[in-house]
Amino acid sequence: MLVDFPSVPGDPGDYWILHFAENGSYMLVGDPARENLYVLSRTPVLGPQKYNGLLGLAEQMCFDISQVTLTEQSCF
Repeated sequence: MLVDFPSVPGDPGDYWILHFAENGSYMLVGDPARENLYVLSRTPVLGPQKYNGLLGLAEQMCFDISQVTLTEQSCF
């Protein structure tokens, strides 16, 4: 699916949904080249156990998680 992240410059990219919560509260999204990885959540904070678990899953899928940075979120 083509997705456009407003905070990421460039054209929309081809991203895969790698894992998602059954209730839709969070998902792990990456690109086929394994160059981009996103943990998306419907809440500003995803518990560290879930977050680290998703990163571990991404690492098992050969994503380089050493480049992942946590973005501080705020409520509007």
